[in-house]
Amino acid sequence: MSARGRFLLVESVGRWADRGGRFPRSAAVLAESGAETVLCLVGDGVSRAGGPAPELERLLAAGGRVWADRAALERRALTRLPRARGVEEVGMEEICDAVLAEGTRVLWH
Repeated sequence: MSARGRFLLVESVGRWADRGGRFPRSAAVLAESGAETVLCLVGDGVSRAGGPAPELERLLAAGGRVWADRAALERRALTRLPRARGVEEVGMEEICDAVLAEGTRVLWH
């Protein structure tokens, strides 16, 4: 774990509802401060995983990670579409492990 802490930010809101990308920006700020940071896209949040995603670039450049929930991608028929660079498809097992990991702070949007 990083000296600055470990953060899991769970984004369940689609691009259309958060046009400014505030939550991904918050994740980027945490990563830039040296915190171990994962932005996990679930539900409608997986809409951010497709195509170019400038709101994710800053987070990735700072060493953060972006996960997209496999089940949410499948339910929305997004598994075969091109993904934004750096987005990792993960299962609920990985997400649950991250939520329950000691020392992880979880923020949900």
